[in-house]
Amino acid sequence: MVSKIIREVCRAIIIHLGPDYIKLSFTEPEVKELAANFYKAHGIRQCLGAIDGTHIEIKQPKVNSTDYLNRKNKFLLNVQVTCDYK
Repeated sequence: MVSKIIREVCRAIIIHLGPDYIKLSFTEPEVKELAANFYKAHGIRQCLGAIDGTHIEIKQPKVNSTDYLNRKNKFLLNVQVTCDYK
């Protein structure tokens, strides 16, 4: 059940938000520009982007609540994101 909901949410994000927020570089000049800007901004060579994550505390779900329980007995969602040099 949860995996079906996750797939539906991901699909909705891709269809409705993707065109406005997700842009992939496909040409060599775009990739070189991203890498150069990432190096200028953060001093890391040959990098196009970064992955980061955070935990968001949520109310206890009524179904499968232990799936969201962490070691400190808090209910959390683990969110990961990718970003460019900006």
